[in-house]
Amino acid sequence: MLSLSIPLTFKTVVLASTGRLIDIDAQSIAALYPGQPVYVESVRRTFRWDPICTLANDNTTGGTYVQPTAVGGAGRFVWDGVVDPSWVVDNPAMVVDTTATTYEGFGDAANPLPTNAELIRRHGLLCQLRQNYSINWNTSTATSDPWSGKFIVGPNAVFSRVGKKLTTVTGTTSAFTAQNRTPGAQAMPTITDATQTWATLVGRHGTFTSGTAIGAFFVVLKDLGANVARISTPVTFNPSTQAVTRNVPGNVSTYEVYTFPQVTVGTVELYSADTSATTSYVTDDLIEWRQAQVFTLRSNSISKGIRVSSQRTTFFSYNGEADTHVMASCLHTGGPVLSWRGIGSKCIAGGITGNISMPPAAQPVFDLDFCAQGVGVTMAQGAMPQIGTMAIFDSAGGLSTNPGAVVFVLNIGDGAGTIWGTTTSGFGVNCVAGSQLIYNVAGNKPVINSGLGAGRESKQGGVDVPWAAVPVAVNVNNAAGIFVNA
Repeated sequence: MLSLSIPLTFKTVVLASTGRLIDIDAQSIAALYPGQPVYVESVRRTFRWDPICTLANDNTTGGTYVQPTAVGGAGRFVWDGVVDPSWVVDNPAMVVDTTATTYEGFGDAANPLPTNAELIRRHGLLCQLRQNYSINWNTSTATSDPWSGKFIVGPNAVFSRVGKKLTTVTGTTSAFTAQNRTPGAQAMPTITDATQTWATLVGRHGTFTSGTAIGAFFVVLKDLGANVARISTPVTFNPSTQAVTRNVPGNVSTYEVYTFPQVTVGTVELYSADTSATTSYVTDDLIEWRQAQVFTLRSNSISKGIRVSSQRTTFFSYNGEADTHVMASCLHTGGPVLSWRGIGSKCIAGGITGNISMPPAAQPVFDLDFCAQGVGVTMAQGAMPQIGTMAIFDSAGGLSTNPGAVVFVLNIGDGAGTIWGTTTSGFGVNCVAGSQLIYNVAGNKPVINSGLGAGRESKQGGVDVPWAAVPVAVNVNNAAGIFVNA
């Protein structure tokens, strides 16, 4: 007969051991009182006995409703929902791998968790991180298994979400050709590999593995035919110092192009416990996020040094207080809109193949020939983006401003700023009534679709204005303007 005065302790739920919860016998079950707690060491959870519960048991998949073998009908051990914070302290690097065979693993590399649901049971929906903590995804997770949570990152801590390279294609370039732009001598490139068919690699990420740009990452933006691809500016990134460095590979360089684990995101919010801690930040790498609304960051310092490598993400929300959100990797979206909200969000050295929209109050920074490939860029009312160098190619709409938007083209970190590119149908820049595009010196005038003539270069307040006539002496009805603010 089991004692009714103290919680019962078991080694595991179903995992092979000498003390499994599912093996509790009928006599012992009969002695349990409703709500009696039992504790399982393998998952560090307290379950309470519910003699009338008939919910489907998940003995082998989740450990929320545990049906003992001796129970044929009603009666379940129900997890009380209390998260044991020791998981985050004892194992600050949780691993998710859908090939794992049990949810009772420790969660480390040798004993990963099989689902995001089990991961959430470990860190909870509200988790305070007092030390460095990382979540590592080895494989893609099911769309029906989203990852969610609110995380408070403590002082001098780093919160990392990391995937791993999956499918890898390797090759050797025979040519690396900068696409010339004016102003500035450096520009995003094309690469040639006579053995490569680039069409199947568009939107995927790559890294140079030898040559002068070893370690630099990029995204394949377009198959140009004849074994030539347009890629985003190859860069290396130091998350600790936030240093982003443009790299120029030699003509002959080896490279790899790969895919990442796909992870569906529910609702994720990230907070900083100490707004003065410059080393409290979030890093993302080698993950292909899925879901419409992905992240909300609320802090002054939580995203210092962020690196995002994402595909198919259609919405990023960064609500910071004059903070720096550095997205220094290659961003790609298969969805309709990629959007940033917040102050000081830096989006650099990447490439987009889904539409970009800057909603009201957005103040992002684009630089290093950030490329919108085949898509338009729209600035909503109140958006105030800063553009160093941005390239727009093969778009149906170029850059458009809505009333109240003010776009600044500045010399930021990559020398002379400009908006450039070509083969964009319609106007390269459409500055509607009540909005402005301001470039800081005369040499930084946008040159997108330059030389294509009427109906293709710039439009101000509904009037076709070729780039040669910009800035105009008097803006049309003083309602719109593309002008220099030297």
